[in-house]
Amino acid sequence: MEFEMTQKTSLKLMAGMTVAALGLSACATTELQDITAPPIESKIISKVPVQKVVTLEARTFAYGEDGKRAELVGIPCKLRNEMFRTAYQTPANVKLPVYGAETTELDLKCSYKGETKVKTVEVRNLTRENISKSGSQHGMLGVLIASGVAAAHGNRPNDDYSYRPPFFT
Repeated sequence: MEFEMTQKTSLKLMAGMTVAALGLSACATTELQDITAPPIESKIISKVPVQKVVTLEARTFAYGEDGKRAELVGIPCKLRNEMFRTAYQTPANVKLPVYGAETTELDLKCSYKGETKVKTVEVRNLTRENISKSGSQHGMLGVLIASGVAAAHGNRPNDDYSYRPPFFT
C-alpha cells in the first residue's frame, strides 16, 4: 500500500503541527520565580500520626492581556483540611504532613484582585502511579495490564502518599 499525501492532508498536518507548537511554546515561556524564603510549616490540628512530611512548590499564575501565562508574586493563599492548615504567599515551598491511607484532599484558597478562588488539591497514591508508569515501558499491552493491577491494588495503608502541587491559574 502506497501513501500519497494530498494537498488537503498536507494542510491538515501543518495546521496540527502549528497548533501543537503554539501550545508547547506557551507552556515553555512561563518564567518561574525563585523561591528564596524558607519552607512554610503547617499547623497540625489532628491527633492522627504523621507518616511523613513533603515539601511542595506552591505557585499562582494568571494570563495577561497578551495571552501569556505569568507567575504572580505575593498572592496570599491558605491550604487546609481537617488535620492541618497553613497560610503563605506565593511562590513558596510549603511543608505538608502526609498521613498514609488517612491522607485527605486539601482546600486551597487564594485571593487576587479582591476575589477569593477555591480549588481542591487531590491526594496522590504514588505507589499506584508507579505501578501504572511501569506498564508504559512495555507498550500498550503493558499499559493495560498495569492499569488493571493499579486499579485492583486500591489504596493500602503501606502505600506512599503525597499531594498534587498546589498551583492556581
